[in-house]
Amino acid sequence: RGKVVTTDPVMRSLTLRVERVQSWPDGLRVTDLKRNVRLSVPPETMISNPLGALIASAQLTALKAGQGAVAWTAKAPATLEAALGKPLALTTDRVVLTP
Repeated sequence: RGKVVTTDPVMRSLTLRVERVQSWPDGLRVTDLKRNVRLSVPPETMISNPLGALIASAQLTALKAGQGAVAWTAKAPATLEAALGKPLALTTDRVVLTP
């Protein structure tokens, strides 16, 4: 959960200013992060508005700086790069804009 900082349609990436992360399935939460995380956004990522209506399939241009967003990442092996939030180490599965 955080706010959109930048998007890069060419690199298919989204940078969020992350406020909170939560792991699944154990539900571990880490709050008050306040750091940027750059995520890979493949074409199959679904982006929706706060009401759940589909905006577009990975239309990064629909995301604006400062806009609230929650990003769910795709299932992936646990790696040090992912745990540290290294750029593009995590891939989005879906993104929901928040009010």
